[in-house]
Amino acid sequence: MAESSTDGTHNALRVIEDLATIYANEQLFKHGLKGWSIAWHDQGEMAGRCSFGPKIITLNRRVLLNTAARNIRETILHEITHALVAPDVGHGQLWYEKLLEIGGTGIWVFNDGRVVCHPLEEGK
Repeated sequence: MAESSTDGTHNALRVIEDLATIYANEQLFKHGLKGWSIAWHDQGEMAGRCSFGPKIITLNRRVLLNTAARNIRETILHEITHALVAPDVGHGQLWYEKLLEIGGTGIWVFNDGRVVCHPLEEGK
C-alpha cells in the first residue's frame, strides 16, 4: 500500500522533530546542563522557552517544524543560552555574548525572507 502525502509529511515532520531533539540533547550535554530536558508543544507563537524551575526547554512544533533548519538550531541555542545564564539576565549583553560563544548568531530568517536580528547584532 502506498503512503499518502499526508502520512509522508507527518513522517518527515517527525524525523525533523527527532533530529532537533537529538541536537538539543547533545547541546545540553556539551554545555554541562545536567538535569535539563527537552519537550515539545503545539501552542502559542513563541518558538521556544526556557523554564528554570523544572529545567525544561520547550520547543514549539507549530513554529519550528514550519521553518528553516537554521532557525531550529538558532532557537535551541537561544534557549540553551538562557539555561546557561541567570534567569533574570534577559537578552542583554551577557546573554548575547554567551549565545555567540556557544555558536548562535542572534539572527532569525522567516520563510518570507524577512530577517530579524538581536539588537546587539544589528549594531555590528
